[in-house]
Parts: sequence; structure tokens; C-alpha cells
Amino acid sequence: MSLQATAVKSVMGLFSNMLTSSGEPHELREKIHNSCKRMPAPPPEADYEQIRIGGLRAYWVRYKGCNKGKAIMYLHGGGFMFGGTMTTHKDLVWRLSKAAQAPVLSVEYRLAPEHPFPQGLDDCIAAYRWLLDRYDPQSLAIAGDSAGGNLTCASLLRIRDEGLPLPAAGVALSPWTDMLCTGESIKTNLHKDKLIPGEGLKEGVDYYLQGADPSDPYASPYYGDQHGLPPMLFQVGSEEVLLDDSRRLARKMEEARVPVVLDIWEGLPHVWQALSMLIPEGKMAIDRIGIFLRGHMRATEPK
Repeated sequence: MSLQATAVKSVMGLFSNMLTSSGEPHELREKIHNSCKRMPAPPPEADYEQIRIGGLRAYWVRYKGCNKGKAIMYLHGGGFMFGGTMTTHKDLVWRLSKAAQAPVLSVEYRLAPEHPFPQGLDDCIAAYRWLLDRYDPQSLAIAGDSAGGNLTCASLLRIRDEGLPLPAAGVALSPWTDMLCTGESIKTNLHKDKLIPGEGLKEGVDYYLQGADPSDPYASPYYGDQHGLPPMLFQVGSEEVLLDDSRRLARKMEEARVPVVLDIWEGLPHVWQALSMLIPEGKMAIDRIGIFLRGHMRATEPK
């Protein structure tokens, strides 16, 4: 692990304290989004275009020279309660576009607790249907981190179950895939994870599900039937409380004969890819994502 990553981990407890001491979700959202205003601006080669998909807001993020014959639908993390293209994920999405050499459609799905499950997932499916009207499915991929990693895996299940053409690949970064919180790493990594307060996960479940069944596969993709899904890449840190949310789901996918790459990084924090402006491991991880996606997505003429 780099010296930069070690230094970043040492101060991550301050951010974790924000997560546990901010009171109501809207207060947490405001604090985090305000703190993101200090993030460095994207390079001039990165273009951001706001669009509307019905009543849903999204952003096209295109790095100069990317291939417009394919597209990645990106679903940001944030515990289902905060996050967005122009706040928490402004840096990550342009880097993904550059690495994958493809435009990124970053979806501003509705957030809990104002919009509980399955409203955010419904938005993801609406955005994917919009993309299908414009692209061949083998030109598409779905990716997301943390809560967005949950939505990535849940979207793939719903796309298959609704009989829609599946994308060429999926990518889940530190995904939260089990709303019952039964992974052993929630206990074993409780005091190692400097960002995610393991004791607070069930409170997050309550905000998101608001009485819905936590074992519903669209809420907890770990409990779904994984047969027939496209190739998947998981990236997760070895000390995350959500390590087993990746490890166990990847194992189920392997058992269902889904091609899976489980990429575990020693000591790296939750969604370290979003810290690429600070640590070299973030850039390295995004480069690996780009290689994976370029190997599966096929550019075609947009419809």
C-alpha cells in the first residue's frame, strides 16, 4: 500500500465521524455535498452534459476521444441517501470514461429516505431502457459503487427477469449486496474499516427499505438467482466491512457459471477508486476496470 493511501486512511476516521454524527439524512447529505465543493476540478478534456430521461436527471460524461459507439451506465454510491455526479463522483466518472474509452451516463436516481426502495432501482431500469433505445446491448455496461454497486447487481437481475437484453458486462466497486448484513466481515473488519461504521449499517437499511423485505433479491442481490448474468468484475478492499458482500456474491455467480473477476486489494478503504486524485491505487484500480470493460464491450453504431 502506498504512503499516500496510508496517510489517507489515517484521516478517514474524520469522515466516518461525519457519517455517524450528522443526525437526519438530509443533514448528512448537505454536509457531504458541501465538503465535495473542495474537490479538484475535472480536466478540460472531460465534458459533462446534463440531460433528462423523463423526469430523471442524468449526466453524460465524456473524456476527449472516447468511443461514442458504446456507453457505461454508472450508479453512484452514498448509502442510498446521498451522492451524485457533480458532488461525490465528479472525479471518478471522468476517469472511468477515460480508462474504458467510452461515454459514461451517470444516473441521478432518487434517494432515500424521501424515495425508498424500489424507487431508486426503478430509475435505474428506466435509464437502461432509454439506453437500449439508442445502443446495442453489447455496447453497454453497468457499473456502480457501494449502494450503487447494489443497484448495479439488482438492475442486472431485473433486466434479466423482465426479459430485456442484458449488457455486455457489469462492474461493482465495494458493493453492499446483503441488506440482512450477515457477512462475517462486518464483524471481523469492524475496527479495521476506517470509513463505513459497521454498527450503522442496519440504520441505513431502515432508511432505504422502510419495511420492505431485506431478503428481496432486488434489495439484496446476494439472495437472487445469478444464472444468465453477464461477466462481472468486483473490486473491494481486504479490510472493508462489506468485503463478504463481494466475496460471497462472486462465489454464487461462479456457481451459476457467470464469468467473474474478484479483485481484492490489500488494506484499501471503501471505494478507494473515488480517491484517485490522492492515491495511486485509485488510478490503478480504474485502469483495471477500463481493461475489463474494453475487453467485453463492443462498439456499434448508435441507433
